Amino acid sequence: MQPFLVWCALLGSLYAGLAGAYHVYLTHYPRHVVVALDTSYPMHTVWSQVPATLATIQQRRYTQFSLITDKAKLHSWQPTLTLGALQPYAPRALVSLLDPHTYPALRTADQIYVVTNAAQVPMEPHWHLVQLQPLAP
Repeated sequence: MQPFLVWCALLGSLYAGLAGAYHVYLTHYPRHVVVALDTSYPMHTVWSQVPATLATIQQRRYTQFSLITDKAKLHSWQPTLTLGALQPYAPRALVSLLDPHTYPALRTADQIYVVTNAAQVPMEPHWHLVQLQPLAP
């Protein structure tokens, strides 16, 4: 019984040490996630769903977020997504929203989420589409 307890103690210590090292690594080198939010006038019908969608995306630990729209960059890397008082306006311009020359963060991000209600979205295969649908009356 004594060797088994020693083995369990060593294995538990090894696991705790590796978990602690991974925690320190992810704290110093967090994942980078870009959220590209469509703020065109057609999004007005689903705009009430946007705060909850952003809250769901930002639940990830060890992550820094950058929030961009088709009109401007709202904020650079920070631990939360801050929407502010933004409201949908103007025509849809998804091509400019997903242009890495306009938003260099798209090239350096570990993951990219595109939040829109558009039927056709010009995306790269590794991007994640969050397509909002109008709520039933």
